[in-house]
Amino acid sequence: MKDQATADLQAQIATLTADKTTLETALHEKEQALADVSVEPAEDVTAQITAERDELAARVASLQAEYDAVQIDKTTLEAALQERTAELDDVRPS
Repeated sequence: MKDQATADLQAQIATLTADKTTLETALHEKEQALADVSVEPAEDVTAQITAERDELAARVASLQAEYDAVQIDKTTLEAALQERTAELDDVRPS
């Protein structure tokens, strides 16, 4: 059961990492597009791009927080597994 939980957490971590990378790439592309504009964009376009950038940055922060929480869960499960393994080792006849 703990092996499955650990595998599930590892799958979640992989998915979150991929999502974070995708969002960071999208954020970078938006920032680059904004920087590459040689003509001053209309105020509403600038506001829209800024809002999209802020939204992507917030999503990246959210994913980072979720990733950190999953890491904590994984660490907790691994510690519990080690503790349980030690208990079983103590109970097993030599």
